[in-house]
Amino acid sequence: MLRPRVTAVVRTGLHAATIAIEPLERGMASTLGCYVRRAIVAHAPGHAASELRLRHAVGQLDHMQGIAEDVPGLVLNITRLVFRCHRPGPVRLCLRTGAHGKVAAGDIPMPPRCEVVNPEATLAHLCGGVLGLTLTLERGRGCLRPGVRHDLTPGLFYLEAVFTPVRGASYAVETTRLGCGRVCERLVVSIETNGSASPLAVLTECVRALRAQLGLLVRSA
Repeated sequence: MLRPRVTAVVRTGLHAATIAIEPLERGMASTLGCYVRRAIVAHAPGHAASELRLRHAVGQLDHMQGIAEDVPGLVLNITRLVFRCHRPGPVRLCLRTGAHGKVAAGDIPMPPRCEVVNPEATLAHLCGGVLGLTLTLERGRGCLRPGVRHDLTPGLFYLEAVFTPVRGASYAVETTRLGCGRVCERLVVSIETNGSASPLAVLTECVRALRAQLGLLVRSA
């Protein structure tokens, strides 16, 4: 029986790579590639901001004095932030600044084992105002839309949280031969992430999830 393994990891971009897995039985590469790609796209875990509390805003369309961005503009900037976190449970980040000019993501104080992957990203521009906010980071899979919430606390906004670190995933099947001349297949998986996790780490996590689900079927048979 063939024992497939990762034989090559080739970096194709800043946060992109192709990963070769071989040898595989003929016909098995396409089957595995389909399931692995679906798992990568739909089930790769990550962290994202799900809640925002503002001290100087009440409504969703408010303008904040001394801040160039209105509430929708600030929310849009926050949804573009990429976080990497290794702490259990929700994490709260607090920022209060009155510095004139650009406020970047790197200005947010981060607790241990948490970081902003894109610290240069713009959060807001201050022109005499004070920005005070609290973000709640959560771990999840896929995308969480705000939906309809019954909590109407002034200054509390629920965000569209994009948890998945995956920006794109695809696979290709190649024919190869073993030393004895036996024809087999190579599965080449291409993954691009947002930088919060490496392509190989994403693949490993998703393969573990598939293995756990298939293991349940084997034990129940």
